[in-house]
Amino acid sequence: MSSSARKWSAPWPYCIIAAMACGQAPALPAAEKDAYMLAAIAAVESGNDHKAVGDNGASLGAWQMQDAAWAEANAERRRLGKVEHARSAWRDPLVQSDMAASFLRVIRRRFAAIGRPDPTPEQIAVVWNRGWSAAKRTSFAPSDYAYRVGTIYRLQGS
Repeated sequence: MSSSARKWSAPWPYCIIAAMACGQAPALPAAEKDAYMLAAIAAVESGNDHKAVGDNGASLGAWQMQDAAWAEANAERRRLGKVEHARSAWRDPLVQSDMAASFLRVIRRRFAAIGRPDPTPEQIAVVWNRGWSAAKRTSFAPSDYAYRVGTIYRLQGS
Protein backbone atom coordinates (compact mmCIF):
# COMPACT_ATOMS: atom_id res chain seq x y z
CA MET A 1 0.00 0.00 0.00
CA SER A 2 1.38 3.42 -0.92
CA SER A 3 1.90 6.10 1.72
CA SER A 4 -0.83 8.24 0.13
CA ALA A 5 -3.27 5.32 0.39
CA ARG A 6 -2.35 4.87 4.05
CA LYS A 7 -2.92 8.58 4.68
CA TRP A 8 -6.35 8.43 3.02
CA SER A 9 -7.44 5.38 4.98
CA ALA A 10 -6.16 6.58 8.37
CA PRO A 11 -9.41 8.13 9.61
CA TRP A 12 -11.57 5.10 8.79
CA PRO A 13 -11.13 3.17 12.03
CA TYR A 14 -11.67 6.35 13.99
CA CYS A 15 -14.77 7.29 11.99
CA ILE A 16 -16.33 3.89 12.51
CA ILE A 17 -15.55 3.95 16.24
CA ALA A 18 -16.96 7.47 16.48
CA ALA A 19 -20.13 6.52 14.60
CA MET A 20 -20.63 3.59 16.98
CA ALA A 21 -20.00 5.92 19.94
CA CYS A 22 -22.91 8.04 18.72
CA GLY A 23 -25.22 5.06 19.14
CA GLN A 24 -25.11 3.68 15.61
CA ALA A 25 -24.46 -0.01 15.02
CA PRO A 26 -21.65 -0.59 12.51
CA ALA A 27 -23.92 -2.53 10.13
CA LEU A 28 -26.41 0.34 9.77
CA PRO A 29 -26.33 2.35 6.55
CA ALA A 30 -26.44 5.56 8.64
CA ALA A 31 -23.14 4.66 10.29
CA GLU A 32 -21.54 4.08 6.89
CA LYS A 33 -22.94 7.37 5.57
CA ASP A 34 -21.59 9.21 8.59
CA ALA A 35 -18.18 7.57 8.24
CA TYR A 36 -18.06 8.61 4.57
CA MET A 37 -19.17 12.13 5.50
CA LEU A 38 -16.57 12.48 8.23
CA ALA A 39 -13.82 11.15 5.97
CA ALA A 40 -14.80 13.58 3.19
CA ILE A 41 -14.84 16.55 5.56
CA ALA A 42 -11.45 15.62 7.03
CA ALA A 43 -10.00 15.21 3.54
CA VAL A 44 -11.05 18.71 2.52
CA GLU A 45 -10.43 20.42 5.85
CA SER A 46 -6.92 19.16 6.51
CA GLY A 47 -5.95 16.35 4.16
CA ASN A 48 -6.77 14.03 7.11
CA ASP A 49 -4.05 15.62 9.22
CA HIS A 50 -4.87 15.14 12.91
CA LYS A 51 -2.09 17.60 13.80
CA ALA A 52 -3.48 20.41 11.61
CA VAL A 53 -3.89 23.88 13.09
CA GLY A 54 -5.66 26.53 11.03
CA ASP A 55 -7.27 29.95 11.29
CA ASN A 56 -4.48 31.25 13.55
CA GLY A 57 -5.03 28.42 16.02
CA ALA A 58 -8.84 28.60 16.09
CA SER A 59 -9.40 25.47 13.97
CA LEU A 60 -7.83 22.27 15.22
CA GLY A 61 -7.33 18.70 14.06
CA ALA A 62 -8.37 16.71 11.04
CA TRP A 63 -11.86 18.23 11.04
CA GLN A 64 -10.64 21.76 11.85
CA MET A 65 -13.17 22.16 14.65
CA GLN A 66 -13.46 25.53 16.33
CA ASP A 67 -14.47 26.24 19.93
CA ALA A 68 -18.18 26.65 19.13
CA ALA A 69 -18.37 23.33 17.28
CA TRP A 70 -16.48 21.60 20.10
CA ALA A 71 -18.91 23.05 22.65
CA GLU A 72 -21.92 21.92 20.60
CA ALA A 73 -20.44 18.44 20.26
CA ASN A 74 -19.96 18.28 24.03
CA ALA A 75 -23.54 19.44 24.59
CA GLU A 76 -24.70 16.60 22.35
CA ARG A 77 -22.56 14.13 24.27
CA ARG A 78 -23.98 15.44 27.56
CA ARG A 79 -27.53 15.07 26.15
CA LEU A 80 -26.75 11.43 25.33
CA GLY A 81 -25.11 10.75 28.71
CA LYS A 82 -21.68 10.30 27.13
CA VAL A 83 -18.29 11.48 28.39
CA GLU A 84 -17.37 15.02 27.37
CA HIS A 85 -13.92 15.88 26.05
CA ALA A 86 -11.89 18.90 27.11
CA ARG A 87 -10.77 21.11 24.24
CA SER A 88 -7.21 20.60 25.43
CA ALA A 89 -7.51 16.92 24.39
CA TRP A 90 -7.82 17.86 20.70
CA ARG A 91 -4.46 16.27 19.80
CA ASP A 92 -5.81 12.76 20.42
CA PRO A 93 -7.09 11.36 17.08
CA LEU A 94 -9.74 9.28 18.85
CA VAL A 95 -11.04 12.33 20.70
CA GLN A 96 -11.11 14.30 17.44
CA SER A 97 -13.09 11.53 15.74
CA ASP A 98 -15.47 11.27 18.66
CA MET A 99 -16.11 15.01 18.67
CA ALA A 100 -16.47 15.19 14.89
CA ALA A 101 -19.07 12.40 14.97
CA SER A 102 -20.93 14.16 17.79
CA PHE A 103 -20.92 17.45 15.89
CA LEU A 104 -22.19 15.68 12.76
CA ARG A 105 -25.03 14.31 14.87
CA VAL A 106 -25.85 17.88 16.00
CA ILE A 107 -25.99 19.01 12.37
CA ARG A 108 -28.23 16.09 11.37
CA ARG A 109 -30.59 16.75 14.30
CA ARG A 110 -30.88 20.41 13.32
CA PHE A 111 -31.76 19.50 9.76
CA ALA A 112 -34.37 17.01 10.98
CA ALA A 113 -35.86 19.73 13.22
CA ILE A 114 -36.53 21.93 10.17
CA GLY A 115 -38.06 19.08 8.16
CA ARG A 116 -34.97 17.95 6.27
CA PRO A 117 -34.24 14.50 7.73
CA ASP A 118 -31.82 13.55 4.94
CA PRO A 119 -29.68 16.58 4.02
CA THR A 120 -27.27 16.33 1.13
CA PRO A 121 -23.55 16.02 1.79
CA GLU A 122 -23.20 19.56 0.41
CA GLN A 123 -25.75 20.94 2.88
CA ILE A 124 -23.96 19.26 5.78
CA ALA A 125 -20.61 20.57 4.52
CA VAL A 126 -21.90 24.15 4.30
CA VAL A 127 -23.01 23.97 7.94
CA TRP A 128 -19.69 22.40 8.97
CA ASN A 129 -17.77 25.15 7.20
CA ARG A 130 -19.90 28.23 7.97
CA GLY A 131 -21.90 27.30 11.04
CA TRP A 132 -25.65 26.73 11.27
CA SER A 133 -26.82 30.36 11.30
CA ALA A 134 -24.64 31.51 8.41
CA ALA A 135 -25.53 28.45 6.32
CA LYS A 136 -29.24 28.88 7.04
CA ARG A 137 -29.11 32.56 5.99
CA THR A 138 -28.00 31.40 2.55
CA SER A 139 -30.60 28.59 2.45
CA PHE A 140 -27.73 26.09 2.72
CA ALA A 141 -26.52 27.03 -0.77
CA PRO A 142 -23.49 24.90 -1.65
CA SER A 143 -20.07 26.52 -1.82
CA ASP A 144 -16.96 25.31 -3.63
CA TYR A 145 -15.91 23.73 -0.33
CA ALA A 146 -19.26 21.90 -0.10
CA TYR A 147 -18.98 20.60 -3.67
CA ARG A 148 -15.49 19.23 -2.92
CA VAL A 149 -16.79 17.46 0.20
CA GLY A 150 -19.78 16.08 -1.73
CA THR A 151 -17.57 14.77 -4.52
CA ILE A 152 -15.25 12.96 -2.12
CA TYR A 153 -18.26 11.59 -0.22
CA ARG A 154 -19.74 10.11 -3.38
CA LEU A 155 -16.43 8.70 -4.65
CA GLN A 156 -16.02 6.68 -1.47
CA GLY A 157 -19.19 4.74 -2.14
CA SER A 158 -18.39 3.92 -5.75
